[in-house]
Amino acid sequence: MVEKILEKFAATEIRKPKTILGVFVLFTFLMAFGFGLIQTETSEESQLPEDIEAIVALNRIRNELGGGGQSAVLIFRLDPEDPQGIKDIRDKKLLESMVLIQKQLEDEEFLRGGRSPAGLVDLEQTQKEINQDLEDNPESSNFVTRDRTVAIMTFSIISDISDDDRDRLNKEIREVVFYTPKPPGVRVDFAGSTFLGEEIGRSIGGRTGYVTAIGFVAVFIILYAFFRRPAFVGIAILPIILSTLWTFGTLGFLGIPLSPPLTGTFSIIIGLGIDFAIHIMHRFKEDRKKYSIEKAIRNSVRQVGKGLTLTSVTTITGFLALLSATLTFLQDFAIALTFGVFYSLVAAIGVIPCVLILVERRRTRTAKR
Repeated sequence: MVEKILEKFAATEIRKPKTILGVFVLFTFLMAFGFGLIQTETSEESQLPEDIEAIVALNRIRNELGGGGQSAVLIFRLDPEDPQGIKDIRDKKLLESMVLIQKQLEDEEFLRGGRSPAGLVDLEQTQKEINQDLEDNPESSNFVTRDRTVAIMTFSIISDISDDDRDRLNKEIREVVFYTPKPPGVRVDFAGSTFLGEEIGRSIGGRTGYVTAIGFVAVFIILYAFFRRPAFVGIAILPIILSTLWTFGTLGFLGIPLSPPLTGTFSIIIGLGIDFAIHIMHRFKEDRKKYSIEKAIRNSVRQVGKGLTLTSVTTITGFLALLSATLTFLQDFAIALTFGVFYSLVAAIGVIPCVLILVERRRTRTAKR
């Protein structure tokens, strides 16, 4: 049955290659729009099921009381190379700067419960009295290091903060810290889950593009060594580009965010897509030595396509088994790979033959002339 369907499809490709390619072009434009809808998700907890009792309780506490693991941390460090700088992180001027920072950020809707060593003392006291109060308060060890060179200020963050709101919040915190007067010799670093999420999101975009580019270059070199024809190399790479774009466009329409585990699907789609393309094109190349363009295409789609279809079905079935997992990121991974394999198959037996027909027919006409 599969072979008969593929034979009819091959006949359609031979008659109307431009029409079929036009349909795929329109579909690609649609998926490109979906690709632009993809959001980056860096929170580890967003990859866990929301109905787990512990997660539900934790989110409720965060939203109501500001507790939990989502945090923004400001790390105040002494600069030993600054001769004009203060020598003790408990300096009254620095504690006053912390109070100013906290007051400027206290109206921020996503922040809760700012805490710092400044909140443990009365800043109306003398420096000596402040130092003594911090010495006597056991809670000060949570904010000041023993060598008095580092102090921290922490803010809790509500759980339901989007990536855009997180980036805006991080920018606001940096600006407030930058413009708030501080005593000389103090450097401020930024830590906590909100700044970590920002770095992970930046890393996902940069690293994914870097790894994908390396993959494409390596594949191009191997294909050129095999086919020795730039046109064939370009045709073989085309399904990789299309299946990747279609897959992530679909994820964008489905509202599935791009999380760190999902970045691996790029490499998997490249590996599967190029395999499918090589099988189709190698069969066409061999049959073209003996048969016409039309017969070579028909043999490639009917015979090789049958094996690729069976391979895709078994592979997709294995990936769909991950949908039974309770972890959200595994379910998203299964969906992404399912579409990736399916689109790789469609591009291999739908796009490649049409392009080969047009290229070979043009090549034949040129040779005759």
